Amino acid sequence: MSSTNMDVVAQDVAAEEQQQEPPVEATANFIPDESASIENSNKSSVKSVYWQYFTRFQEGKDWKAKCNHCKSVLGANPRNGTTNLKNHVLHYCKRIKLANSRQSTIADSLSKHVRSAADAFVFDPSYTRRCIAKAICMHEYPLSFVEHVGMKEVYASMQPTFKVPSRNTIKKDIFEMYELEKLNMTKLMDGNDSRVAVTTDMWTSNQEKGYMVVTAHYIDSSWILQMRVLSFTYVPAPHTSEVLSNALMKVLLEWNIDRKLSTITLDNCSTNDAMVDELLGRLDSKYLLLGGSMLHMRCCAHILNLIVKDGLTLVKESVEKIRGSVVYWTSTPKRHETFVSWCSKSNIQFTKKLALDCPTRWNSTYVMLETAWLYRNVFPRLKQKDPNYKSLPSNEEWDLAKEICGKLKLFYDVTQLFSGTQVPTANIYFNKVCDINVALKKWSASPNPLISNMACSMRVKFDKYWEEIHGMMGVAVILDPRYKLARLEYKFSMLCQNQDECLSKIERIKQICYDLLHEYQQNPSNSSNAFEDSTQELQMTAEQDDDAAYQLYIRQKKRENGLFVKTEFDHYIEEDVHPLSADFDILSWWKVNGARFPTLQRIARDIFAIPVSTVASESSFSTSGRVIAPHRGSLHEDTVEALMCNQNWLWAAYRQRGGKPDYQTANDNDDAVSEVID
Repeated sequence: MSSTNMDVVAQDVAAEEQQQEPPVEATANFIPDESASIENSNKSSVKSVYWQYFTRFQEGKDWKAKCNHCKSVLGANPRNGTTNLKNHVLHYCKRIKLANSRQSTIADSLSKHVRSAADAFVFDPSYTRRCIAKAICMHEYPLSFVEHVGMKEVYASMQPTFKVPSRNTIKKDIFEMYELEKLNMTKLMDGNDSRVAVTTDMWTSNQEKGYMVVTAHYIDSSWILQMRVLSFTYVPAPHTSEVLSNALMKVLLEWNIDRKLSTITLDNCSTNDAMVDELLGRLDSKYLLLGGSMLHMRCCAHILNLIVKDGLTLVKESVEKIRGSVVYWTSTPKRHETFVSWCSKSNIQFTKKLALDCPTRWNSTYVMLETAWLYRNVFPRLKQKDPNYKSLPSNEEWDLAKEICGKLKLFYDVTQLFSGTQVPTANIYFNKVCDINVALKKWSASPNPLISNMACSMRVKFDKYWEEIHGMMGVAVILDPRYKLARLEYKFSMLCQNQDECLSKIERIKQICYDLLHEYQQNPSNSSNAFEDSTQELQMTAEQDDDAAYQLYIRQKKRENGLFVKTEFDHYIEEDVHPLSADFDILSWWKVNGARFPTLQRIARDIFAIPVSTVASESSFSTSGRVIAPHRGSLHEDTVEALMCNQNWLWAAYRQRGGKPDYQTANDNDDAVSEVID
C-alpha cells in the first residue's frame, strides 16, 4: 500500500469523525472514482485514477502503459484517452480483481468510518514486505521476527490473505534494499561537491571476526553536517597495516572519494600510523589537502583517555577506601536497602545509585567518586550500625576524592564535546585542548603532592601528543568568526614562555591559511565563481577597451603573487569578531556570508566537517554488538554489512524528513563514548 493511499484514507477517516455522518457500506469489488485526481508516481502530469494500476514508459516515439499486476502492455497515446486502461482494470485483469477481493476484511472495518476511502485502497504485498525489511534494519529485530507466532497473528488481523515471508525471503528483501539504498548513497556522494572527512576503526565481534567500519563526514549544499556509514566490512586476520590500508583503500575507491578526502581520523596506535603512511603512498597527493600533510587526524578522545589513565595510576590507592565502601554497600540487595534507608534517616535524598567503577574506564571512576560524594555523610552512620564495614574513608580521603573528581570533570566534559556528531567540533578543539594545558600547569603547582604528581604524569603524556597544536584545528579557530586570530593570540599568550614563541606559533597557523587559500584558488573547482565570471567579462572586452585590458593585467599580477587570496583573508580577519553567544550557528553564518568570502567559505565547509574523534565509528560498534548478539552469532559477513549500512541510511533519511530517533538510537552515541574511553 502506497503512502499516498494511506494519506487519503487517514484524511477521509478524520473528516468523517469530525462531521459524524452516517457510515456508508463499502464493498470488496469496488469501482474507482473517475472524478478523483490521483497523480501517478511515474508521471506527475497524468491525472486519471486508472494510472495508479499502470507504469507509463516510452518505447521509441510511442507511449506505453504496463499493468503493475499482470504485466500486460497497452497503448498509452495521450490523444487516445484512458478508455483502454479503464476496460483493462474493470473487466480484463484478473489479478486486479483478485487483489480487490482480498480487501473485504479491511473494507468492512473501514465502512464504519469511511464512505469512499476504501475505494482508493489497494493492498500491495511487496510494499508490506519492504516495510517489514525496513523495520528489521532500523530496529535491529532478528530475521526470524517474521516467523514469530505473535507477528503472524498481527499480519492476519490486518490482511488474512497476506502470505508471511520466511526469514530467507526477508533476507533477500534486505539485500535488495541494501543495493537500492547504496545506489542512492552513491549518487548522493557523487553529487557532493565538498571534501569528505573519514573516520574508521576496527571491532572484533563475538564471532571472533574483525570488522572495519568506515564513516564519511561532510557538509552538504544546505550547510548541514552529514554522517554516513559507507562500509562495515569483514577484514580477515592478521590486521596488519598493509591489510587495513588495502581494506580502507578499497572503500575509498568504491565510493569515489579518494580524490576529495580531507582527513582520516583514527585511534592512536602504531598500526594506524603505518596504515596512513601506506595510504599516502597510494593516494595521489595533488588531490589531498596541502599534499597530504594534514591527512592524519588522531582521535582526541582516545588521547585524553591515555592521559587520564596515566594520572589515575598515581592516585589509585587514595580512592581504594571509597571503592571498598561502594563494593560493600552494593554487594547484596539487603545492604543496598540498608544504605537507601539510612540516606532517608540522614535527610539525604537518594537520587543516584552507587556505581562501582570499571578498571579500564576512567570515566567510571569519575562517576563513582561523584556519586559517592553525595552520600559522604551517610557512610559514618553506617559504620556505627555495621561493625563489619571497615572501609570508611577519612575526611582527608574524602577531600582528596573531591579534588580528583573536580580534575576529572574537565576531561569528562571535553570528551563529551569532542564526541559530538551532529554539530561541528573542529572549531572547539583548539580552545579545549588549551584549557586542558592551562589546567595541568595549575595542578602541577598544587600543594597536595598526590595531585601535583598526577598532573605532572598527565602533562608528560599531553606534551607527547600536543607539543604543537594540530595546524588544521588552528585554522578552524580562525574560521570561527567569534574567535579569528584574537583567540589564538589570547591562548598562546598563556601557554608560551615568551612573545617570540607566541608569534611563531600564530604565524605558523596563518601560513597554513594562506597555503590553503592559494591551493583552493589554483583548483578550478574551489575558485571564486564571482571572480572567475568577472575575469571572463574582462577578457571579452579587453581587445576593444584599454582600461579593461589594464584591469585584467592587474588582476593576473595579483593572482600570480597570491595577493587576491591574501586580500580576501585580510578582509576577513580585519573585521570585528562576532559576539559570543550560546546559540551561535557557525554553519549558518558561513552559509550567509559566503558571498563576501567565497574562497574561505569553501575552506570552512571542508574544515568544519572534520571530526576530532572516532565516536561516529564507535557508535556503529554499539549497534553491531546488538546485531551480532549471542543468539544470532551465525550471521554472514555480507548480511551484517547490509543490516548495519541499511540502518544508518534509513535513519538518516528519517531524520531528514523531520522524524525523531527512538530511545535506543538516541543513546547509541552515549554507548560509543564509553567505548572510546574504554
